[in-house]
Amino acid sequence: DPITVVFNGTLIQASAATHRFISRGAGELRATLTTVQPDSTIAVGLSLGTWNGNSCTVIIDKSSALQGDLVIGTVTGIGELCVRIYDVGLLVEPITYDITVIHP
Repeated sequence: DPITVVFNGTLIQASAATHRFISRGAGELRATLTTVQPDSTIAVGLSLGTWNGNSCTVIIDKSSALQGDLVIGTVTGIGELCVRIYDVGLLVEPITYDITVIHP
């Protein structure tokens, strides 16, 4: 059965946040930008990648994700993965966010 995990935090102007998780096997991977507050119409970057021990190596990127947008990928096996959210130059005040990840 797939695992669902929710990551949350605060993103400030010109910053990024990375959240790590471990895949138990092969299958589909989905990351949804579930909530952006206080302005759900602000675009941010949302990426999926592999964790190399120091940083998130981005594999799939959506550079204009809005609340409700989804990034989908495929996991080939067990491994340490990451989801990254970042300011694309549009933030003028901090936002809080929730990202829902469903993975094998």
